[in-house]
Amino acid sequence: MSEMVDLRMKSAPYPIERVEVEFDDGKTISCLLHLLPDRRKAPVVIYVPGMDQTKEVFPKAYHNIGIERGFHVLAMDGPGQGNSNIQKIRSVGDNYERAGAAVISYLKTRPEIDGDKIAIYGISMGSYWSLRLSSYDHRAAVVVSSVACFNPNNTIFTQSSPRFKQMFMYMAGYEDEERFDEEVAKDMTVRGHLEKIQCPTLLVTGEFDPLCPLEEAIEAFEDLKVPKEMWVFENQYHPLWGIGNLGGLDCHDYVFDWLQGFFAGTHQPNKKGKIAYIKESGDGPWSDNDWEPTVSRGQAYF
Repeated sequence: MSEMVDLRMKSAPYPIERVEVEFDDGKTISCLLHLLPDRRKAPVVIYVPGMDQTKEVFPKAYHNIGIERGFHVLAMDGPGQGNSNIQKIRSVGDNYERAGAAVISYLKTRPEIDGDKIAIYGISMGSYWSLRLSSYDHRAAVVVSSVACFNPNNTIFTQSSPRFKQMFMYMAGYEDEERFDEEVAKDMTVRGHLEKIQCPTLLVTGEFDPLCPLEEAIEAFEDLKVPKEMWVFENQYHPLWGIGNLGGLDCHDYVFDWLQGFFAGTHQPNKKGKIAYIKESGDGPWSDNDWEPTVSRGQAYF
């Protein structure tokens, strides 16, 4: 894969750089930095991949939705992922938060990056990591947590396919399930951390996501004390790719539109917050779609 990525870097219509950010004990967090063609000073989006995704997955060089909207994009192999896994940087404790903070520090040294306009965008397990990172390091201007898995210690490790847990135990360096449950899994939650986030936040979830019951997403939204917004996609579950609610596009496209509006000052969430219920045949996130949840905090939605 690395060989193919190197060939892609040579043929891409804009600069792509390999970046190694210093981490613990002489190890590094491996990243791919996708730069605007003219390398101008501009906002950057830090992409936090899903559980066992790697930095090579997003964005796509042939159709980079960040470049099209005026963003640099940095994708990282966080602890347990890709090259971090090879280096035995484990996905345990606060390793992801510390790795993300190291990446932010690196980006602030780059002349191409507007250090006041750093966005964090996480998907799936990255939705959890991005929120934890934002509660730990307050230098990002905005965070988007999408394709929800806000509390991995709940459904993904207890009710979903055992393959999820098996994969994450490998990423964490554990073979004993009971030890993993006690030493790692039980603390993998955003509860008690969301109140520490200081930047505007967008949450994105499917109405029937089995990895994040809607009542957990509602609870997370309520716990945020910052300007906030949440999108709930009617009749969708975990993957939010090619969905009718967005005219057949991915949630990536609309998230980057939202970020573009945020940095341009044309779309700013407020502290009261808004939950948008985006219908399968509706007009997308910017339609008349304000929604009042039909369940109370902690009450099962399905």
